[in-house]
Amino acid sequence: MKSILLWIYRLAVIPTTLIAMVILGMWGYVLSFFDKSGDKTMDFSARPFGNFVLMILAKPIEIKGLERLDPDGVYIFMPNHTSFLDIPIAVSKFPYNVRVIAKDLFFRIPFFGLAMTHSRNLRMHRDNPRKDLKTLSNGRALLKEGKSIVVFPEGSRTRTGRLQPLKTALFTLAIRSGAAVVPVAIKGAYESLPPDSIRLVHHPISMEYLDPIDSTQYSIKERGKFADHVFQVLKNHLEKDQEPLKTNQ
Repeated sequence: MKSILLWIYRLAVIPTTLIAMVILGMWGYVLSFFDKSGDKTMDFSARPFGNFVLMILAKPIEIKGLERLDPDGVYIFMPNHTSFLDIPIAVSKFPYNVRVIAKDLFFRIPFFGLAMTHSRNLRMHRDNPRKDLKTLSNGRALLKEGKSIVVFPEGSRTRTGRLQPLKTALFTLAIRSGAAVVPVAIKGAYESLPPDSIRLVHHPISMEYLDPIDSTQYSIKERGKFADHVFQVLKNHLEKDQEPLKTNQ
């Protein structure tokens, strides 16, 4: 009986999520006409959708490490990337005025993509380096406005649950802007919703903010060294089965 109810729940989740995506995406599009900063669109469209997805797909998220951060600070948050749930976590659970750098796929999701675009989140194009340079430039502009940024430095979701090598190009944004980098250790999202799966498991999820790292101590030529530093910090704070099988080289 329990398994039957679980399958009914899983089947109900998909249409419910799609309905919420349409409603909040359209609402975000309307809001964008009156919100050049993107703040209201983020707060009343993208964030609610992220919270809704997490409410029906996952257990409440345990958040740790806020005492390490300056409430008035501007940061570049760098979480490990294990699940589709990481994007809803990024748009809804970071307690700052944040924008997310995410791959182009999320911006092509009907209605949700509109909310992401009009709240001034940033898209990465794997096959177009010139557009990615423009994205990083726009990221610097957002940081100057006092908005923090969330970027997944692995570049794509892990298929094994283990930490992957970090993309050094993303660290140029931190070095050129001078914004401190905050590694963020996410645990449990992979078990809740693995990549390429619709199998939903109510598994505990936690997110821990680690100590900010001063970007001004690195030059552009040292971005690889910077990436290695963040890689080691994340590695040291993840579970044993999330530890990488190879170094950040």
